[in-house]
Amino acid sequence: MEEMEAQAPKTFLGRLTDWFGRMHPFAVHFPIALFPVAFVALVLARRRGETVELIRALIVVAGAASMLAGILGWLNGGLTVTDTDPILQWHRWLGTALALLCGAVAWRAWRRREAANGRAMVYLLGLIVSLLLVQGFLGASVTHGMDHLAF
Repeated sequence: MEEMEAQAPKTFLGRLTDWFGRMHPFAVHFPIALFPVAFVALVLARRRGETVELIRALIVVAGAASMLAGILGWLNGGLTVTDTDPILQWHRWLGTALALLCGAVAWRAWRRREAANGRAMVYLLGLIVSLLLVQGFLGASVTHGMDHLAF
């Protein structure tokens, strides 16, 4: 405990940045939940020929949440481009790429109403959900070790 206190930031800005960074683990759960829901809902809605306005809203909110989670991840992991832990390095850069991809997909859904109902959106959401699974595994590995899913 003393070691953590000795490393704790002393300035208000440092403490505030550290505090916001510690919100990263729970902030990631919004996009982790919303993107798979949007993906499944879009596949079902397209098969039935239904409108996708609510799904479009889910995509936009999930994209914004992804960007926020990415920023908080950088605050949590430190503002460095390299890490000594290769798992953390992969988690950092896959998370950054994923946040940018999710933000771009959300922006497209926001700006072009018809884009939310297209085949490309189905593929993009499928890709995002797949990458979220990998990213979640890496994030849990950083926290709990690579064998966290051992049976």
